[in-house]
Amino acid sequence: MSGQDTTFLAIIAAATAVMALIQVGVIVALAVYAKRINALVGRVERDVQPIIDKLTTVSGEAARVASLAAGQAERFDRMVGDLGQRLHHAAGQAQSKMTRPAREATALMAAVRAAALTLRDARRQRHARGFDEDDPLFIG
Repeated sequence: MSGQDTTFLAIIAAATAVMALIQVGVIVALAVYAKRINALVGRVERDVQPIIDKLTTVSGEAARVASLAAGQAERFDRMVGDLGQRLHHAAGQAQSKMTRPAREATALMAAVRAAALTLRDARRQRHARGFDEDDPLFIG
């Protein structure tokens, strides 16, 4: 080996040593940053955990309220349905109570009208036959 080859080998060895030192430095820096990131994640978890707990509680309460509201809506729907049926029944009863007397009154009026027409027709027939009001055979 010549002197020149030895110089190049020394340069290559020095460059490899520098590269190894840089790689070790990068690994150490990454380890430090990893520790910092782990500490930051721990702090965030500690700070965020109460918020998550409160959100869990709030969502549970919201689900309970929604369930209660659904139950109340179902009760209201049944109540409105029952009320509608009762109103329909009451309206039918009221109509029955009102129409029966009206029909009876109409029938009574028809009977009175028929009687009046019959009397009027009887008078006309008597006048048409020549009967007078003062019948000579009437003793009175």
